[in-house]
Amino acid sequence: MEKDYRTIIGIKTHPLYDLLTDKQQVFLVTYLESGDRLKAAQTAYGLAKKDATAAKVLRTSYIRELVATFYGYQVDVMPMSKPEISGLLASHLRKAKTGQEFGNLMKYWLILTGRIRKVKKDEPEPDTVTDVDALVKKLEQEGKSDGQFSVEGR
Repeated sequence: MEKDYRTIIGIKTHPLYDLLTDKQQVFLVTYLESGDRLKAAQTAYGLAKKDATAAKVLRTSYIRELVATFYGYQVDVMPMSKPEISGLLASHLRKAKTGQEFGNLMKYWLILTGRIRKVKKDEPEPDTVTDVDALVKKLEQEGKSDGQFSVEGR
């Protein structure tokens, strides 16, 4: 018998629901009942920065999965977390064929892990989000062509 997670009672029986904190559970139920993320943040956390809190809670992977389940859609591709990107960079570092490739990958890994902020004193601080996103896309394309790596279907 398949469970119906498209009701509030049903979503409370979902295995992920028990992994949420008490405040996250209150937030989720209020959000699903009202559809208002600010009201849900106020009810669960009572903070002045309701908008920022609501955005942060809605980015939580368990909350995202439960909201998607409640509304009847599936989260196909979750964004890569910092440890996943770091692991991907580390695996490509081990397979680097040239010193230039290794140097570029190492620079991105150091930026991602927060070990350096600026590459050179006279160089402006890089836009790490753009740089890392571009690198991840490049690595995904290389991995797909090699048949070794795929982000989809996780």
